[in-house]
Amino acid sequence: MKIEALYQKFNQCSGINTDTRNIDKDSMFFALKGPSFNANLFAAEALKKGSKFVVVDDPDVAISDQFILVKDSLSTLQELSKYHRNKLSIPIVGITGSNGKTTTKELINEILSTQYKVAATKGNLNNHIGVPLTLLRINHDDDLAIVEMGANHEGEIGFLCDLCNPDYGLITNIGKAHLEGFGSLDKIISTKIALYDSVKQNNGLVFINRSDQLLTELSLENNCTYYLDKEGLNGKLIENKTGAMNFEYSTSDYQSPQIKTHLIGNYNLENAMAAVAIGIHFKIDHKIIVSALKTYQPKNNRSQWFETGKNDVILDAYNANPTSTLVALEHFLSINNENKLAILGDMLELGESASEEHQRIVDFIVKNKINYLFVGPIYASCKNLEASNSYSDTDELITFIKGNPIKHRTIILKGSRGIELEKLVKYL
Repeated sequence: MKIEALYQKFNQCSGINTDTRNIDKDSMFFALKGPSFNANLFAAEALKKGSKFVVVDDPDVAISDQFILVKDSLSTLQELSKYHRNKLSIPIVGITGSNGKTTTKELINEILSTQYKVAATKGNLNNHIGVPLTLLRINHDDDLAIVEMGANHEGEIGFLCDLCNPDYGLITNIGKAHLEGFGSLDKIISTKIALYDSVKQNNGLVFINRSDQLLTELSLENNCTYYLDKEGLNGKLIENKTGAMNFEYSTSDYQSPQIKTHLIGNYNLENAMAAVAIGIHFKIDHKIIVSALKTYQPKNNRSQWFETGKNDVILDAYNANPTSTLVALEHFLSINNENKLAILGDMLELGESASEEHQRIVDFIVKNKINYLFVGPIYASCKNLEASNSYSDTDELITFIKGNPIKHRTIILKGSRGIELEKLVKYL
């Protein structure tokens, strides 16, 4: 079936589903395949649960007109999303980066949604499946869209930009994330800056953190607006004892009051200022920007602060890489509480660099005399740490804590999603 005909059928549907556990009535179901699943086997179930059409790539399951047989379901999903985007006349803000992109996207959405009807990436659905699903959720009556793009291998951002065709671009930063898939920092850089190239082709605008020399240099050929720029839009941290990131910002004709956020970690200043810059560009009043930043509540295990009754807990366990972990620990050191404890889980997807990067974190911990507990086999293999403070997995640490309660501490939980450090919160 040609994409034009498929698009006509898509317009008859309520939306897109890829999981039979969450089927919307009159949706279009795409039967995707992976190393351990084949959704073609569940296409008939999707119809029974309410889907109007199912897109499959296995001729053996296509038994009625409601089954749309294609060569490859995933590539068809991607092609359909690109076709839909090209039918839309609204601007798209594309966001990528090694750290902070989901938080930044949420902050931008919080600000822009005060004045506009915004379609934004849900959670961190930012890969070769998530971006098409995000694009296909955009309605013609939306005012603008925010599309988060992630990458774990070379060339992926260029591919995603080809789908979403962004008018605006923001790279939060470039660091050592997903080294296993990229192989080197240079390849990470070349992949991320594809966003700048795509925006340039559209005669669009990129938002640049002036304090980041690398991003400033990489954007020289683009039409830019700057933030954290001493001569323009600038931000200033306001120190406090809670661990929260409080700040103020100024422009040539405005000085904000102190903004007390619910964000944990001074590194979030860059994320907040990116959101401020984009809010200003889209003509959001400063008072509304300030209010939105004050009320935003982090979620999904990202820089969340809990008072459990026994301890104060900073939960930042959705993702971890060498850059974000060091930044989080540097902030943790600045918190005015002597009774602190860092619980760190392995940083995954680092490939051949894994041992070296984990040892670097251990050395930082030891040098700065931070009390610690490590979770995972990579940290366990490092030198200069107490074996008794290392646990094979989160469940083993939970068993220890049950018998040895931890109280009256300020605790940071930082690790890759696969380590599941968030399971510790109920025991702390």
